[in-house]
Amino acid sequence: MGKTTLLVKLIERSRKYPITGFYTEEIRDRGERVGFRAVTLNGSSAVFAHKDYHTDPRLHVGRYGVKPEVLETLVLPHLVPERKNARLVFIDEIGKMEILSEKIKTAMWELLDSHVPLIATISQHGTGFVKRVKSRNDVMLITVTPRNRDVIIEQLWRRGRGHARGIAVASLVSTRGWHRWRGLRGSSSCLRWAKMLQPFVFIRYHCS
Repeated sequence: MGKTTLLVKLIERSRKYPITGFYTEEIRDRGERVGFRAVTLNGSSAVFAHKDYHTDPRLHVGRYGVKPEVLETLVLPHLVPERKNARLVFIDEIGKMEILSEKIKTAMWELLDSHVPLIATISQHGTGFVKRVKSRNDVMLITVTPRNRDVIIEQLWRRGRGHARGIAVASLVSTRGWHRWRGLRGSSSCLRWAKMLQPFVFIRYHCS
């Protein structure tokens, strides 16, 4: 189970509540990944990155050309919870492609400063904006492993449903190898501590 799949499971469990946001899907052609599509929670979608996009070199991430304006048109209205009467926001992801847009970065930061809970995925590595998000003093990091991820999903879902500022950022990061615990001393105690002391919970998905 990848990070997007895990986030989508949370989204599906939250459908009966007022939610907003977006997630990304891989586009594959004969088994090869050729691009990425953003999908809003109401089902609208648009391709914003593709190997055949000949964009400015500054708008390339790896072999993919990125069109920030396409992403902005699609997702910006869904990053303002007041416009959607939403009480919970999902983002997949806070990553290199998405933050090529200054408007999207601004919207994401304003969400982090707001009272609305946010569950998101974020790049495992990164400088600049990604590092700033991870360095916020109102963000807590919890590592999620294949062994405990189902428990974390349940707890995050209940928390996002029941608390006005229960969750902010879920960084779900996938790597390969054998399974092990890292940096998590009892998920429930971490969440209780976060509930008492911090408005945000920062989750990392680890599979190595």
